[in-house]
Amino acid sequence: GGAKGGEELVPATPPVAGGDDPFDDECMGCGREDLVVREVFRYGCNKDHFMCRDCAHAKMTADVAARKRPHCAANCGYQLSGPEVRKLCTSPDELRQVRDALAEIDLQGFLAEQVASNSMIGCPYPGCPGFMENPRPSVRTRLECPECHRATCNHCKEQYHIKLCCAE
Repeated sequence: GGAKGGEELVPATPPVAGGDDPFDDECMGCGREDLVVREVFRYGCNKDHFMCRDCAHAKMTADVAARKRPHCAANCGYQLSGPEVRKLCTSPDELRQVRDALAEIDLQGFLAEQVASNSMIGCPYPGCPGFMENPRPSVRTRLECPECHRATCNHCKEQYHIKLCCAE
């Protein structure tokens, strides 16, 4: 079936050209030396980093399980692109799961940035997952959580308090 934007949720197939030609280096993950071209995954970091596909897949899976965006195994700072993730996924179900996990990771990162900049406030009420936009952080304002509909003070980020200073 089609995905958002008409893109198919199918893993990409490895390149075929020269697929069975020997590869002249060893995997930086497992050290395997008897690789052929089709078994090698090159990272797009332009630093000639690569692994065998099994190690690259395991690295991507471990990154996602640790709630991190998949990145080059050489820790050069390069994050895998969408097409690289697609190449490493072994089935449409895995690709869908990885894309869902990456979307959640990106959302959590965005929310953390917004909270750090005081542009958004997490609902202070226990068990409520809501976030509120804080359009005027410098002015004490009553904010209402879109999830639980309870009021919060944007200044002290606690239950809203009428006619009381935040310290009271």
